[in-house]
Amino acid sequence: MDRREQFVEADGQRYTVFELANCQNCGQEYLVGHQKDDPDGGRFLAHSSDMEQPEFYLIAKDWGNDTALFDSDDETEEHAHYNNKSEKFHLCLKCGSITPFSVACHGECCEPADPAKIVTVVRVPFTGKGQDVNCCPCCGTTRSGLIRRFLTANQPATFTIAKSLYDAIPPRPEQTVPASPSPSGGGLFTSWVSQLHSAAPASEEPGDERGRKLLIFSDNRQEAAFFASYFDKKYRQVMWRRLILKCLRHAEGQTMSVESLIDAVQGEAFRANLYPENVANDPHKRKKMATQYVLYEFLAVDSRTGLEGLGYLKVTPSSALPRIPNIDTFPCFVPGLTHRECWDLFCFFLDTLRQKGACSFPEPASPTDEFFAPRNRIYSFRQEGAQNTASEVMLAFCPPDTCVNKRSAFLQKLLPLLGRSQDEAKPILSDLASSMTELPWFSSLNQGFLGQRYQLNYRTWEISYLPEDATVYRCKRCGRITTYSIRGLCPEMHCTGTLEAIPAGQVRQDRYYRHLLESEKIIPMEAREHTAQLSSQTAAEYQREFEEGKINVLSCSTTFEMGVDVGELEATFLRNVPPETSNYIQRAGRAGRRTSSAAFSVTFARRRSHDMTFFQSPEKIISGDIHVPSLEITNEKIAERHLNSIVIAWLFKKNRQYFDGNVCAIVAAEDTAALTMAQALEQALEAHPQELLDEIHATFSDAICTSLGVDEWKFIDQLSGPAGSLTKA
Repeated sequence: MDRREQFVEADGQRYTVFELANCQNCGQEYLVGHQKDDPDGGRFLAHSSDMEQPEFYLIAKDWGNDTALFDSDDETEEHAHYNNKSEKFHLCLKCGSITPFSVACHGECCEPADPAKIVTVVRVPFTGKGQDVNCCPCCGTTRSGLIRRFLTANQPATFTIAKSLYDAIPPRPEQTVPASPSPSGGGLFTSWVSQLHSAAPASEEPGDERGRKLLIFSDNRQEAAFFASYFDKKYRQVMWRRLILKCLRHAEGQTMSVESLIDAVQGEAFRANLYPENVANDPHKRKKMATQYVLYEFLAVDSRTGLEGLGYLKVTPSSALPRIPNIDTFPCFVPGLTHRECWDLFCFFLDTLRQKGACSFPEPASPTDEFFAPRNRIYSFRQEGAQNTASEVMLAFCPPDTCVNKRSAFLQKLLPLLGRSQDEAKPILSDLASSMTELPWFSSLNQGFLGQRYQLNYRTWEISYLPEDATVYRCKRCGRITTYSIRGLCPEMHCTGTLEAIPAGQVRQDRYYRHLLESEKIIPMEAREHTAQLSSQTAAEYQREFEEGKINVLSCSTTFEMGVDVGELEATFLRNVPPETSNYIQRAGRAGRRTSSAAFSVTFARRRSHDMTFFQSPEKIISGDIHVPSLEITNEKIAERHLNSIVIAWLFKKNRQYFDGNVCAIVAAEDTAALTMAQALEQALEAHPQELLDEIHATFSDAICTSLGVDEWKFIDQLSGPAGSLTKA
């Protein structure tokens, strides 16, 4: 798992190791690095340090254009402005030497001098918001975080482990007496391992799955707080996706409208105790939450890892509307296509709008809900003239003359197959846009200065479950999944791949997603943070609810290491290797403190030197020395704070009124003539009371007293003087 910068063959030949990144949409690979000067002359492509902005290089054979065309819908949404000046270089795959393309290179940089080791690479300069490369010239997509390095992100990795561990913990419903574990304590471990290796989950009978408890530790307070909300959001999403699939499967092949699916999911969620306590007793809130999760899948917000992207759902405009004839007679708006092909093409055009969110929303959900962030704005479209305002994103169905979008790009791929010119794409889109808005699949917006816009009408769409043997289409090149095929063309921009017909079950062979989504077991979960930034009252309330099983997961910092009894707890999860053996023992030791429960602790080792050291030798974190807690009494900073506490405590003994809730006297309110605490202290110390001086000398050594100027009473100004700490407070 160590980072390599060179690979040595058996014959001693050394080869440079390059870091890889890829596009999250099309999968295109990129080389990652940073150009640096070679001490022997020239430049080479080196690994980027944590402090350097990485550069992304595309091997030229994977992209044959000098000018990139991006989806104008993405450009509108992202406010993107591109620098299209691509820079080409010669790169040696053996030694990493990199030279400008204008300089001839025949492989003389290292032995052997073979031109075959030289490739042409293009440095990707395209940027949108900020300075990160968030667009791919190969597929024309623009999206934040589009090109990612192959790094193990802490949040997703630890979520996967924490979810598997939480699911394996036996439920403890309030009305049942928990069964004692087996003497070996292996039930929990066996269940967890079997989950990770099973190909497909067996069907489960619904039951009360409440009462699980899991403690998660992080060293950093901010990380603990963030992971609580992250885990809560991701776990709930998995459970709601299971419910949506369950309701669609139980429809037995029938399609469901968006509204009917919301109603079905809402009832199932209530029966499965999936709603949080503050939502469960409010019908309006229950309806809103169910609507949000159904819309999230309907709009395909997670285009690759959502239910539609993984081949579980089919989302189509309804073809059985009162004003719509049979789709076998759908108008042929593209000469050369059949009626059915034109209907499929029309569905594709509508999908490009649906997946951007240009759709009406059923009440009580709203496109501005924080649930849909960062895309929580109104989206609409019109024939021409895209616009991005603070409250609304208006897409242009027809792109400007110098731009393309997914609709025009697909037509430009399709028309040559029909013996027609690519120049016909724009007129075809214009004619379609001018007439299609009269159809029932669209609703009109006409508000204020923004003028006439349109959205898809959610009431005219259908959602259905795809059985294992249902036919779907997958691109042989980029892997894109779709439920229709128009002359075998991949719908992705710039992708030259062709579609192949496969059963839906073949798409769902990934064992992780199969287990994650196909199980019908619904496990309620409430997650909260427990860190020092909480008030003592809130922290105590969360601890009590955790002990009672109302809160299932606590994401903690060091606040739970010592002095906290959380009752019966079977498992803990450490999101990093603790700094010391004592920390590990305190965290792992939270579990198994009752004789009726087994103890199980999992630690995630991050890719940093401390964690990797103990990953290679895990016994060291258990058998290491535990140092006796100590306090350096000669530390002046600590001594100064302790001196302040002694002085203030002496004042409180003399003036007990400050304990009686007289906050005004402490903060110097203008409506009282009483002395402030700083003023009272300064007045009391003017007499240089001997009993206070004796107490200070009894506490500190002579050396500390001398350094702090105790006998000279220097601490008076430091506390209550014009610049004193108490005066400032």
